[in-house]
Amino acid sequence: MRFSQIITSAFACFILSGCGQAEEASHDHAEDGPPALVYTHYTEQTELFVEFPALRAGQSSRFLAHLTKLDDFSPVKQGTLDVELQQNDQLKARFRVKTPTRDGLFTPVVTPKNPGRYELVVHIQNDEIDSRHHLGTVEVFAQDEAVQVEQAAVDGDITYLKEQQWEQPFATVPVSEKGLRLSVPAFGTVMAPANQRATVRAPQAGYFFPEPLLNSGSPVTSGQKLGVFVPRAESDQDLITLRLQLADYQAQLALSKQEVERLTRLVENGAIPESRLQKARTQQTNLANRVEATQARIEQRQLGKSAGGIALVSPIEGTILVSHAMNGMYLDPQQVLYEISSQNYRWLALAIPERFSDSVQAISGAWLDHEQRTHRFDDDNATVVSRSLSIDKQTRTFNVTLAFEPTSWNPMIGTTVAAHALLEAKKTATAIPTSAVIRQEGKDVVFIHTGGETFERREVTLGIRDGGWIEVVAGVKPGERVVSKGAYDIRLAALGGEEIGHGHAH
Repeated sequence: MRFSQIITSAFACFILSGCGQAEEASHDHAEDGPPALVYTHYTEQTELFVEFPALRAGQSSRFLAHLTKLDDFSPVKQGTLDVELQQNDQLKARFRVKTPTRDGLFTPVVTPKNPGRYELVVHIQNDEIDSRHHLGTVEVFAQDEAVQVEQAAVDGDITYLKEQQWEQPFATVPVSEKGLRLSVPAFGTVMAPANQRATVRAPQAGYFFPEPLLNSGSPVTSGQKLGVFVPRAESDQDLITLRLQLADYQAQLALSKQEVERLTRLVENGAIPESRLQKARTQQTNLANRVEATQARIEQRQLGKSAGGIALVSPIEGTILVSHAMNGMYLDPQQVLYEISSQNYRWLALAIPERFSDSVQAISGAWLDHEQRTHRFDDDNATVVSRSLSIDKQTRTFNVTLAFEPTSWNPMIGTTVAAHALLEAKKTATAIPTSAVIRQEGKDVVFIHTGGETFERREVTLGIRDGGWIEVVAGVKPGERVVSKGAYDIRLAALGGEEIGHGHAH
């Protein structure tokens, strides 16, 4: 921070007259007259950048209040703005405008009656925002009193106007202390959960006629008909053999139903994993299909039919991952027709180099970059479903598998990604979004928002990364605001590029 400096009237008039030339560029600044005061202030909802001449009793001062919504860094386009002068928490004067002069810019005229020291408050309110900016103490000078304003100079020599910030992708965030988790490199593969995946097979030799419009990617419900299976009639098998086979399948199906009921109770009590129950249900479905197929074959032999069939249904609700079905195709016993997976979860199988095997029990999440977005999985949105107890002999890796809901990230089964396995250990560090960092001349650089339209370039030393956040070892301090979106445009502005919005600096 530079030393405080006294802004004289002559110097202020020089500055303001220079900015007055920018009127054609649709950017307003404080009028000619007394020295200007400039404030940049934040609340949870809005950023206020305001310029106005020093206040004198009985004289009007036009405020240029630029208001930005912090949820998307767009200009405030409507609302009532009040400039309040307070003493001892009591309102002494209020000056109001009910609409902006243009998007983001409110220009109330303040004419204080009495000299003295006041607390200055700017209040913006509309259907979405109710934000009060407390700007501290200001002096209202008497008419015959010399105006002398003392305000700290703002660091930074890069100008990027509010109109540019509103028109281009732009955002800032405060530098903060965060708990970042350490991580180790990994290779990830997206899989369908083993306990929420089903394979539909041919119960025996025969022919299959699929339902129309069922292909890979089609959603299906539990019990939905997938097609009709017609068993192949075999002349060398008599009715007695078929009936004995049917009785055997029916007995196995009865036992399977009992097993499903028993496992259901155990799962409800938390005694066993749900995967065992899912496996038993799949076996029950297969046995039911065999019973129906055998019954159809017996009916064929008894009635002398050359055709007939049974419906094959989906055992679970989900999405068809793989379809091998073609109309009228011949099938061998147990040949795969469909692979179906639940839509509720995906598994991310992490292959981690064996040199990190001591950390196998400490891994409980992951982060990865995919298609220019960062995705993070931790205790809030993922669960560890398995950990390796051995090293793969060929890849020299061990595996940790996470289950996650495909809400913000819904990759295809089989997608492979470079990932980072998160450890339990955390490090408290000064952190910024990774999007704030750009490479410039071989160095890591960020841009600090030091005032409404003023920015400062900083070289930084980086540390560990945790998903979308990265440690800054040197170069910034907590509380400073760093440009998290639009840093490249600020870089162009620093080079004097007029191709970004307006072409003047002040």
